[in-house]
Amino acid sequence: MKAKLYIDSEESTIKIEGGTSEVMKLLADAIAQILEGYFPHNFEKQLAWVSGLLFDTIRTLIKEDDDED
Repeated sequence: MKAKLYIDSEESTIKIEGGTSEVMKLLADAIAQILEGYFPHNFEKQLAWVSGLLFDTIRTLIKEDDDED
């Protein structure tokens, strides 16, 4: 895998390198590791947080789309 994620927490930015599929897999793996770290062996909480992240992602995308109109 040649994809790379660069996360700057101070600026709240993420820079990426690589193909779309590879980058999305890296991002999914990173989220899974974070959730496992916070909620080890608690699949229900992990799933709840994934649902919340997906909801916030969609809401942000819709807001950005509305801002462009």
